[in-house]
Amino acid sequence: MSEVQTTEVQTRLSKANTLGKQFFNLFIIVVLSLLILILLGLDYPDKYIIIDHTIPGIIPKKFYQHYLVLIVVFFIFIFSSKKKYLSLFSLKPLKNKEPYYWIAVIFIFEIIIISLSSKTAIHFRLFPITFWEYFQLIIITSVIAPIAEELFLRGLLLFGPDKKFRISMLIFSSLLFAFTHEKPEISHLVTGFGCGLLALRFRNMILPIVYHSFSNLLVSFFEWV
Repeated sequence: MSEVQTTEVQTRLSKANTLGKQFFNLFIIVVLSLLILILLGLDYPDKYIIIDHTIPGIIPKKFYQHYLVLIVVFFIFIFSSKKKYLSLFSLKPLKNKEPYYWIAVIFIFEIIIISLSSKTAIHFRLFPITFWEYFQLIIITSVIAPIAEELFLRGLLLFGPDKKFRISMLIFSSLLFAFTHEKPEISHLVTGFGCGLLALRFRNMILPIVYHSFSNLLVSFFEWV
């Protein structure tokens, strides 16, 4: 075998090895994401719930604790990775106009989709709970939930695998986001896809968290009935 042929064989083996590692990494991330979903869905006695809220019947008690634990685990991983993932939390994109144009377009499109799918008008609503309970509701749905879900569904699934899988993982993460809701709707899919686009377009996690937070805050006060 000539030196040229040997080099070609070595190049092919190297490419095959790299591709194998990329697919294995993708497989691990998908399995890990499914395990996280299973753990988040586990139910256990109230005596094991250390961190609780007092909102009656709107949000499961385990929700608060599960998401806080998920946030802590992700941030431990992020800071232990040194500079590899810390750049995803840069505030620089917030200083430019372009991200806000994207957010406005995604939001308008989401409102149009919701309006077309519900065929009803938007109405202001308040849950029959106290001011303190409403404050907890907003903190959980507009701060804790967006951070936890974006770190998982956009951070892990979009930036964990190799770049060549990002489009397929964008679709997968958007579907996963929609079906993790008790009553999956097309608006959930649009929100998930929009958050994914923001994350990939600007290689940033702050923007999808902000948009997700704004979207959840809207749902806390308005509904289509």
